[in-house]
Amino acid sequence: MRLKGLKPVRIATAFLITLAVLGGAAYGWRLASCDRPLIRSLGSLPGVEEVRLERAGSRGLLIYVNLGPVADLRETYRALEERTGAVLGDGRFELIIRDTRTPALVEVYHRLHFLVQEGLETGRFADMDRRLEREVESLQALGRGPERYRVWVDDRHLYVELHQGRSALYEVISRARAGPAEGGAEG
Repeated sequence: MRLKGLKPVRIATAFLITLAVLGGAAYGWRLASCDRPLIRSLGSLPGVEEVRLERAGSRGLLIYVNLGPVADLRETYRALEERTGAVLGDGRFELIIRDTRTPALVEVYHRLHFLVQEGLETGRFADMDRRLEREVESLQALGRGPERYRVWVDDRHLYVELHQGRSALYEVISRARAGPAEGGAEG
């Protein structure tokens, strides 16, 4: 079938080429206006060793951040959120923190996470803090505890830092179901 001298194969080919060019232009625009500036901005924060982006459909943009030693996980995470929001605007994103955890730190966190979850569920953070301190001291007495730890609570998240030598475990837990509070503990 011919449409006034045009062949359907040529029309389809032109259409596919146009789609490819537009797709490439959109990719290039996103890379230049969003991805690179975001990676540069987040990568300039102290303790950020690497940033990787992945688009995940309905989840939005997944931002993998490899953290080395940081002075304060809460401040670092807040800065990551703030800078990401400044670049993406209202775009959906999820920050995924990667750390230098060891099996020993994972075991310590496993022992502590029940107290953390109970504190999140009940909102009794001062009690959680006392119980965490006792548990960490008990683990340290057995030679299995972290050298230092820190727990912070703000209106949106609970932050847990565990440090052993040059290794660190960082957990940021959403308080979506809990009420507003702020506080912190350090050991």
